[in-house]
Amino acid sequence: MLMFLVAGGWSPYLATIPRMVWWWSDQGGLYPLRRGKASGGSNDTAAGGNNNGTVAIPLMVVPLMLDLMEFRRMMCNISVPIRLLVLVQNGREAMLSLCLQELERVYGWSGRLVVSRHPENIGYSAAVNIGLRLALSLPREEVPFVFVANSDVMFSPDLLPNPLRDVHEMTRHDAARMDELAAEVANEPSEYSPVLRRGLRVLRSTVNDDRLSTSALLPDRVRYASVKEREKAFSKHYGHFCAYYKSSCFTSVMLTRLAISTVEYFDENFYPD
Repeated sequence: MLMFLVAGGWSPYLATIPRMVWWWSDQGGLYPLRRGKASGGSNDTAAGGNNNGTVAIPLMVVPLMLDLMEFRRMMCNISVPIRLLVLVQNGREAMLSLCLQELERVYGWSGRLVVSRHPENIGYSAAVNIGLRLALSLPREEVPFVFVANSDVMFSPDLLPNPLRDVHEMTRHDAARMDELAAEVANEPSEYSPVLRRGLRVLRSTVNDDRLSTSALLPDRVRYASVKEREKAFSKHYGHFCAYYKSSCFTSVMLTRLAISTVEYFDENFYPD
């Protein structure tokens, strides 16, 4: 499991109106900018632009509710391009709503920013799932993994490029594995399916129909195997990469597309403390 530390201080935000300043790269990506950092220092990528495929975040999901100041600081702290940014607002916090409206006005044309509003507060899990479903609707080569982050996470300025390269490298065999699993699932039910279900085809969720939450690419051969056999089935692949690791991985995590497709979405009935 890849582990890296969350560190570093906060960056000044550009204030007086509820907006942040990002720079648009011709190569396709949003760069959060620090105030007064045009060149030099740790945020050179934001001004100069290293936007090759392995040093960019393919898709980032940020659930938001009451934390505009922290969100600004977090975004201004990121030193790599984000190809697609998904912001999910829970609740009706006025200043946050204004900020998101301004971001949409300035950057909505790019196709790289998605804002989803839920004044009724659908919860953290459901907010993340919005980004995961969008990720699975896009080509695999565009979104091999998803970066999920709380709005109060801070990264040391030079931290993200190396982990991003590692995650891209460590997930490059996932596409072939997903093809194998998809072919196996397409031929179910099989001899591994429960006897009472062998005459029935399992209904599986899709990106366009979220009424079901079943593991779309988890075949019965693995689903009903022993714990040891299930571990062996994915022993050459990684499911997630943590920003820190103690007993849980919550504030910042990179989820592989393979993991999302075999484990499926977050449980929307679970509300973390």
